This record gives sequence, structure tokens and C-alpha cells, in this order.
Amino acid sequence: MIFKKAIVILGIGAALAIIANLTYQRFTQGRAKQYVEHQYIFDKTFPGSIAIAILPAGTKLPDGTSPGSALDFFRGLSTQFAGQSIRDLETHFKRVGDYFNSIYGAADAQRLLVLYRKYLQCEIEIDSNAKFRSQMPDPSNILLLLYQIQTFRRDRLGANIADALFGQEVKEREYALRRSLIIDAPNLYGKAKEERLRQLKLAMWRPEDISSMAGETAYDRYQLKTRLYSKDLAEMSEEQRKRTQEEFRKEFFPKEAIERLEEVDHQLEVEKETLVRYRAAERQILADGKLSSEEKNAKIKALQDDYFGSEAEAFRRREAIYVNSGK
Repeated sequence: MIFKKAIVILGIGAALAIIANLTYQRFTQGRAKQYVEHQYIFDKTFPGSIAIAILPAGTKLPDGTSPGSALDFFRGLSTQFAGQSIRDLETHFKRVGDYFNSIYGAADAQRLLVLYRKYLQCEIEIDSNAKFRSQMPDPSNILLLLYQIQTFRRDRLGANIADALFGQEVKEREYALRRSLIIDAPNLYGKAKEERLRQLKLAMWRPEDISSMAGETAYDRYQLKTRLYSKDLAEMSEEQRKRTQEEFRKEFFPKEAIERLEEVDHQLEVEKETLVRYRAAERQILADGKLSSEEKNAKIKALQDDYFGSEAEAFRRREAIYVNSGK
């Protein structure tokens, strides 16, 4: 009887432990979500005081290339000294240690080997832990994971080292994710999106960073404008939409480029109308019960030749791919 009671008590204890663990996970998940909704992982103050010189000057990888950063160096080492499996990890660390001893003094070699061990073990743990894998590809979920992963690195490596190693990469990805959340927000109009993008850039980057950002082409900026104003355009009449798109083009393109875009628009419209008329004629052939399958195929082939001319063969190939895909 006592034995049975012990089993019951142990079972209750295990159940309570599972509940407590799930409650804690939901709590930490909620805190992380709240954090990324109201704060940045890295704002414009980064790198700021994070100016740790992890690598001695002139450091090169075993293949002779110069790494762009300490993170590039560590990733290069993990590739160029890669073992066959995780069981070869100590052998890998010995080979890396030997390489450090061959290019650095004893103090730097020891310091970097300790750091490299922590770095690689941390990345292996992240890679093998299912909680750090995205189950949903939406940017908000990935942003949450980005914060959780960097928090984990800070715990394992120390905040300064983790941020010095990964900060720039994480910041660039955070900016891209936050930017995409604004661009594709379904309930925001274009003006609101433009203002939020402006505020995001000012919050995450210093003026000198903004001025040195890689420039986009005029066509990229035009495409972005149409994405930002997708809700506005969807609510306009056909005539209003065309006028607005013409205004967008005037904002980004010279007259000659606008004329070329209008030619492309006209060609696409002609092709669209041609396809509509072809589909209607095709349906009539397929619905004709007096024709055999062979006769229908022959008529459809002749119809394609008539409608698409020199592009008929390419059209048939696309049709075959579509049919074979099961759609």
C-alpha cells in the first residue's frame, strides 16, 4: 500500500514538474515576445562601446584568406578544420589550437582557443535545440527566435563577447525583419508605412550608417513604393489606380524609362487578352462532344499556333509542366 502511494506521489510530482516547466516556457516566451514588440535587440547605439578587439591584427585563415570579422574567422576555422562527426570535436579543437600556436604568441593562442571552444559549443547547442528552430516562416516569429538565440549566446559567452561576435549580423537581420513587417502590414496605408520605415531607420542606425547604406536602383524604389501603397491601390478605381501608378513612376524614372515601362504594360495587357480569348476558344473545343480526343488535340494545337505563333511551342511546354505538376 505504501509502495502504491509512493508511485502516486511520484506521478503527481512528475506531472507538476511538467506543468511548471510548460508554465515557465510560456512565461519566458511571453517576456521575449513583449521585448521584441517594444524594444530592439540592437538599436543605433550599437556598436557604441562594444569595441572588443577579439583577433590580433593581421590574422589569416589557414587557406591564407583574411577574415572580414572574428565571426568570419571562427566560421572559417570550423569549416577548414571540420571533422567527420561531432565525436571528432576534441580532435578538431586540438587542430585549431595547434594552428593558433603556430600564428600567435602563447597568451593570445590560449585566450582564443578558450573563446573558440565556447563559441562552437554554443552554436552546436543552438543548432541541436528544437526550441531555436522556426516552426513558422513569418518575420515576427523569426524575430522572436533571433532575440532568444542572441539572449542564449549572451548567457553562454557573456554579453560583450556575444554582441561583439554576432551583433552586426543580428542587427542587420533584425532590421530586415522589422522592415518587412512594416512593408507587408495588411492594415496600414502607404503614408503610415513610409513614416514607420523612417522611424525604424532612425531608431536602428546612426546618420553616418544611413548615408553609407548601399543604394537601391530606381526600379527597386518604385517596386517598394507600390508594395507600401498596396492597400491604397486595392481600394482605388481602375482609373485612379492607373493615375497613381503614373505618379509613382514620375517620382523615380525619367521620361524615356516611363515610356519603356508603358510599352511593357501594353505588351502584358495584349498577352493577357490573348490568353483570355484562347482559353474561351479552348473550352469550346473541349466541350464539343462530336469530336474525338485526337481531333480535339489537333484542333487545340492548331489554335495554339494561331494565337501564339512563334511562341506556341514554349506555351505548350508551360502547359505540359502545369499539367504534370498536378495543379
